Amino acid sequence: RLARDAGARPAVDAAADEAVELAGDGAALRPKPVDAVMVMDVSGSMGSGMDGKTKIWWANSSGLKFVDGMDPGKDQVGLTTFTSYNDATYTKVVYPLGNNFAAVKTDIKAMSPHGNTATRDGLKLGIDDMILHRNPNPKTIQAIILMTDGLYNHDGDPLARNILYNRTVHFTGSDG
Repeated sequence: RLARDAGARPAVDAAADEAVELAGDGAALRPKPVDAVMVMDVSGSMGSGMDGKTKIWWANSSGLKFVDGMDPGKDQVGLTTFTSYNDATYTKVVYPLGNNFAAVKTDIKAMSPHGNTATRDGLKLGIDDMILHRNPNPKTIQAIILMTDGLYNHDGDPLARNILYNRTVHFTGSDG
């Protein structure tokens, strides 16, 4: 509600003093809780350089800043990493979605790159973690944050466009 001197109309180009009254306890201004699973690429290409640092350094730095911006009182964070080598996938939930912010930050700092890029497996595991450990509050914002340097090259297309790399696929069955 705006309060103005009764009957006073400011002229065009004239300064006007206005008072604003707010009613309420500010609850509507509080942000909603956030569930965020960071799905981070730790494949070998993340060890290559970018702007004077490695790509893994940039991902780690971004991940740490993101966690620092979360509210441990109501938000949850999880960490999943993905890589593959010797035709095996090493994708894992490092920390399930929860409030262990310090442990997530410690593991982000310790990540090192190796292997191929199994993005599809990493995303699947991150989504499964979100479903399994989600905040029961229906107003919670759910986010999967994928940190990668690019093209997947192991175990197929994360968007399921039927494109596979480094795999031979055999289908059997009947049309019956």
